[in-house]
Amino acid sequence: MADYQGRQVAYKVQISDLNKGSYVKEEGWQPNYVITKRGLKVSRANIIATVVSIETGTPYNNLVLDDGTGTISLRPFGEITNLNHVEIGDIVNVIGKPREFNGEKYILPEIIQKVKNDSWVKLRQKEFSMSPPSVEASTKLGSDTPIATESIEEEVVEKQVPPENPFQKIYRLIKELDPGDGADTNELIKASGLHNAEELVKELLKEGEIFEIRRGRLKILE
Repeated sequence: MADYQGRQVAYKVQISDLNKGSYVKEEGWQPNYVITKRGLKVSRANIIATVVSIETGTPYNNLVLDDGTGTISLRPFGEITNLNHVEIGDIVNVIGKPREFNGEKYILPEIIQKVKNDSWVKLRQKEFSMSPPSVEASTKLGSDTPIATESIEEEVVEKQVPPENPFQKIYRLIKELDPGDGADTNELIKASGLHNAEELVKELLKEGEIFEIRRGRLKILE
């Protein structure tokens, strides 16, 4: 088995970098990533963009972002109430994992935050005009609450910590119930108290967020 990989840094990228890149699906502990035309392997992305569409009738409550170089969907799991603070026209700073389904790239978000001052958009654009996307270890996430370290988030970003949705609960419980050789599936389902816990586990397995280390034992991917 490959060595455990810690939380990956988030790269500042443009949407076009992801859309034009190639999606690579890894095995075991290795995180999936998009390799850009410049050879950057992006397993976590840091994007500033404008919300141009919100689709509340879909299973993933899709949001569509536009940063001027292209558009990409944001697919948060869970109820749309988690995103009541986001409206069409808002500028947001998103940190999340690039994913691909049926040939279409999208982002599985970890943090969605409003940017209060659009001057930060201009600054980000200036950064891209001067140099290629750079490594930015912009967030370190604890088990429950995101903590941002960028100065932009200290000064001009309104922090939003949405309530835990069912997928997040399953993900958290797997971490808590894993003694090292994986969390027991039956114990996880019982501890969750969710009537559809088995379906949620199957969806996370399908998305590549968790994997079955052996029959009945689940591990998370980070």
